[in-house]
Amino acid sequence: MRLTEKYSDQVKAFCKICQSLASDKFVTGTGGNLAWKLEDDLILITPTQVNKGDVGVEDVVFIRPDGEKVEGRLRPTGEVPMYLKFFKERPDIK
Repeated sequence: MRLTEKYSDQVKAFCKICQSLASDKFVTGTGGNLAWKLEDDLILITPTQVNKGDVGVEDVVFIRPDGEKVEGRLRPTGEVPMYLKFFKERPDIK
């Protein structure tokens, strides 16, 4: 089973948040990224160079805490190292 199917509720919520942030102008175009630690070993993250208002289920990327891409047709944001550091230093943050 694909991760987008297994975590379909979370993926849909993630995409809706991306679109809402863009709509409310909290992010601009391809700027601004989001990440969600779904499990200790699985992170949902936005793709690079995609307008956040256009992020859909087919665009999201799943990575491991070491940065390895697990699933997704696009590359993850270049801010992966920053998000990995956040999650490592603050395990309470999802």
